[in-house]
Amino acid sequence: LLVWGETVLPAERIPYGLEVDERLKPLGFEDGDQVVSINGETPASFTEIRRSLFFDPVSEVELTRNGERVQLVFEEDLGQFLVDSSIRRPFGLRVPALVETISPGSGAEAGGLMPGDRIVTLDGAAVGFHGDVLEYLRAHPATDIEVGVIRGAYERLQLTCRTDSSGALGFLQKDPMTMPEFQLEERTYGPGEALVSGFALAWTTLEEYVLSMRFLFSRSGASQVGSLVTFGSIFDAGWNWEIFWRNTAFFSLILAFMNLLPIPALDGGHVVFLLYEMVVGRPAPDKFLEWAQTVGIVLLLGLMALALGNDIWRVITGQFG
Repeated sequence: LLVWGETVLPAERIPYGLEVDERLKPLGFEDGDQVVSINGETPASFTEIRRSLFFDPVSEVELTRNGERVQLVFEEDLGQFLVDSSIRRPFGLRVPALVETISPGSGAEAGGLMPGDRIVTLDGAAVGFHGDVLEYLRAHPATDIEVGVIRGAYERLQLTCRTDSSGALGFLQKDPMTMPEFQLEERTYGPGEALVSGFALAWTTLEEYVLSMRFLFSRSGASQVGSLVTFGSIFDAGWNWEIFWRNTAFFSLILAFMNLLPIPALDGGHVVFLLYEMVVGRPAPDKFLEWAQTVGIVLLLGLMALALGNDIWRVITGQFG
């Protein structure tokens, strides 16, 4: 925080609302929803909205939809539903369909689509946002699509572009964080402020990690456990010092917390035995200590085997790209 600061999108500066995964719409969410409160608390930023909806045991969400207040109540854990449904990106930013780059040899390039174009119609039907474009294209694989675009300030063009077998045209959407509609807040910190804010961020991160531990006791949650291969996939292909140090700090917090768990063979387990000795006045029997250490090692090896097995399966099935 002292070196790089922090870039935040305040919750009140999300102009087009949220883009919602289709599997969440039966629960009451819709594209364009604006989050007012989660469990009665007002989120400060877009990042906080996503974190709260996943990590916190959410019971109610208040939204603004088309100028009206909507209250959603959940009887089951929303975070567990996201894990069970394998929804990787449940909530995103709803953004206009603005072209950033074109893939060489793609249908978009062959049809004449250019960076900076804004897609406004597909086969004559109006499409307001990037999510609408993706939904339509995926439903029309290997098909010629009439793409209506606005180029520059006023020029309107009709282009014919062919989708590939997966329903993609071959263009990259413009990053919403570079759009003027999204008014980002740049935060800088002095040494003292960075120390205080860094401690608060570390505590929040650790709290979220502890809350996510509840997912491990479900089959779908256990399947998300990963080893070093998963950790490595978090880092970008190119070197970025900020991402490197942020992820290093995150892994350090995880390891510190896990080491303090009351599991024999970890420091947390030894602390439990020391507390027992302080209360009772004598150490635990040697046989019990040997048995406890064996159980602890089996638990740790089992967790490592689960994590490594999950990663091997992801590599075999191509989930790491």
